[in-house]
Amino acid sequence: MNAYIQEKDMSQSEDENPEQEIINEVDALTMEIDKNLSSDLSNPDIFDNYTCPVPAKNGKLHIQNLADNSLSHLLTRSIPQSENFIISGRYSTKIFHGIMLDTGAAKISTAVHKQAQAYTSEFGGDIDTPTIGSLTAHFGIGKSSSLGTLEINFPIEDLIFHVIDAETPFLLCL
Repeated sequence: MNAYIQEKDMSQSEDENPEQEIINEVDALTMEIDKNLSSDLSNPDIFDNYTCPVPAKNGKLHIQNLADNSLSHLLTRSIPQSENFIISGRYSTKIFHGIMLDTGAAKISTAVHKQAQAYTSEFGGDIDTPTIGSLTAHFGIGKSSSLGTLEINFPIEDLIFHVIDAETPFLLCL
């Protein structure tokens, strides 16, 4: 921190206003959230984030949660436990929480059954049941067999998620 202050003091010319520089730096850290979060103008009920669409009613909550955690990390340099990033409760059939990126631990994309049902109720689609048992996923000391598959249309390509009965989020395997 001292090195940063010394560098700022040395790099600052006499005609610069220190108060204005602080205001400019704070402005760079702030973010305005547009009340109309929908990026799909043809369907204002959908908020399209980087990995999947989310109902517009939850879009502002997702962005605000990310902004809050980003600012907290910037100020404290602490990394909150992963459960701090869950917006509400465990996975249910009522609210689709989105899709998390999996860097390859599972080697296949999976979705918890309750969240697959929440997805299909929000965006349509069906769980394809002829594929029951085509996958057995191991999580910690437990395992779960596939209850079917769910195909989700992404901008790049359609993705297949194996639906399982476990307490995990949608995991998109990279």
